Amino acid sequence: MFRNLKKLFYIFLLVPLLPMNACTDNSLVIKNFSAAAMQDTSAGYGTIINKTNSTINIVSIAMPDYWSGIAAIHKTTLKNGIASMKKINSLIIEPNNIIIFEPGSYHIMFTEIQNKFKSGDSHVISFIDANQNIYPATLTIKSMSEINAGKKSMDHSKMEH
Repeated sequence: MFRNLKKLFYIFLLVPLLPMNACTDNSLVIKNFSAAAMQDTSAGYGTIINKTNSTINIVSIAMPDYWSGIAAIHKTTLKNGIASMKKINSLIIEPNNIIIFEPGSYHIMFTEIQNKFKSGDSHVISFIDANQNIYPATLTIKSMSEINAGKKSMDHSKMEH
């Protein structure tokens, strides 16, 4: 609990000092993001399209205070038949490129969620780039069967973190 209070203290102290710009010009299209209805950990999937002629560098994700959790970009890799997941501190999206977040690849890892993700809920999450531009996106919470429909399944229980 002390760790969370300390984190919140620094967020409230530093965030007002950062110049943030909400981007509404569709330079970065974020669509179809969803996560599974889970208790305290879940993964988010969707698509990001960079429609500009410039590289966009995503450095963090903000989630609503309601969930009071942590959101981070991870990438799953397979080496010698063993899947491992690594946090990505900087997601480079090349000009006019598409990044697909899906099981077995990039995904948003939601951890330490204080209020359960409930199927049918939708909330705004924000992707933040290195220039402190904010790209809002709707995250829809779905059942596990809805998330896995038409997608390859990924069992996180045997992964190295």
